[in-house]
Amino acid sequence: MATVRDRDAEHIVTRKWDDIRRAWLDYIPTHDSPWPVPEHEINELPSLQDELETFPADHRRNVDSETREEEITGLRAAALHEAVILIHKAANVLRATAEEGSSGYRTWSRSSAYHSAFFAMRGVLGILGVFVVPSNDRKRDFQIDIWAPRRAKGSRSPGDSEFAVRIMPRRPVKHKELWSIFRRVLRVSQVGPEIWPRAGNYILKKLDITAFSAVRHRVHYRTTGWIYDDLDNLCRKDDLENLAEEVLNLHYLGNPDHGSFPLSLALHILSLGVALMSDIGKEVPKVQAEADRTSQWMRNAPWKCANVFKHVGSGNAE
Repeated sequence: MATVRDRDAEHIVTRKWDDIRRAWLDYIPTHDSPWPVPEHEINELPSLQDELETFPADHRRNVDSETREEEITGLRAAALHEAVILIHKAANVLRATAEEGSSGYRTWSRSSAYHSAFFAMRGVLGILGVFVVPSNDRKRDFQIDIWAPRRAKGSRSPGDSEFAVRIMPRRPVKHKELWSIFRRVLRVSQVGPEIWPRAGNYILKKLDITAFSAVRHRVHYRTTGWIYDDLDNLCRKDDLENLAEEVLNLHYLGNPDHGSFPLSLALHILSLGVALMSDIGKEVPKVQAEADRTSQWMRNAPWKCANVFKHVGSGNAE
């Protein structure tokens, strides 16, 4: 069955990671590591609320009226803060996944793995500059791109970013739509192979958006969808010591119906998130400290790493 096109996501345009990485240096949160969980959602930021309230209920798509050339105070720093915490949440849930599987709860651990992948996906989206917030009445959402191209060339004031912010009203976004946005952002983002190996890059860009959640949906919504014989028998347990190697070798990433797909997906996207954080961290110690924090947490997982790409080609993981 053909996937329905997400025409709103298609408005997200090409971006180069090197440019984004450089731009982030001006918007680092003030917190020292460990960064706390945010006290407020991004959509509660007063400066953003002021912008969202300018959109009429019957807004029609218009790039000029949706693009903000001036700074939205605090928005970009809040976006990075949220993205980093989402990566930590993904790592936390992936450790819980391993605990469940190694205790014999193998089927339900695949649902947990999906949610780890979901958190990691939102974290990577945020680092690459895209996120979604709800309207106050919850009747629509806003797709926000904080690294959108400026419309007015050459009109920047001193201290302004080289990028604009594009705010697009759209229908409410659920999991499927977020995966669609994620796939679009991956397709238009130029990230070097030293950070993200090309093979995994290619596979994720080609996956149908329903594939990301196929195993989770089977477990949650189909009576026949229980994957393993563990309803009342916990004798068989997961051995995940080789998960990092499986992710590097793409054993399951292209097979979304396989029971191990959610695990591979979660660790693959988590690795991308940690790799992007570490790349920013080369110039910002407090961001590197957050990447190290995730890596330290994952050393107690059976596969012992958070970023399997760090030593790709050498046979070693972080």
